[in-house]
Amino acid sequence: MSESVFEKLIRNGSFVITSDCVPPRGADADILAECAKALAGKVSAVSVPESEDGVRMSSLAASKHLADLGAEPIFHVLTRDQNRIALQSAILGAASLGNQKHILHGWQASGLNDVRLCKRRL
Repeated sequence: MSESVFEKLIRNGSFVITSDCVPPRGADADILAECAKALAGKVSAVSVPESEDGVRMSSLAASKHLADLGAEPIFHVLTRDQNRIALQSAILGAASLGNQKHILHGWQASGLNDVRLCKRRL
């Protein structure tokens, strides 16, 4: 697989700019197309967070949509909700779709999610 523009910039020590395209809370990928269009030519790569604030389209699926639209996605894997086999499967799946760029996020305090806040208010 050839080196991407983002990889070349990193390897050359160039300044890079990334921005998030947050996956939708449902299966409709139209918001991703809007995000890709808005960021086209303005960023080196598009960061795709993984369900950090509740249920959303997976970062892997959203990354594939963005790649198909011409963006260069960096898909995130949130380790909090997955075991080692699931993490390895996600990374292998991304590689099979041509995405070699990923970020692994460690555990995130459950006090930062919607459910915990709702329980405190009851």
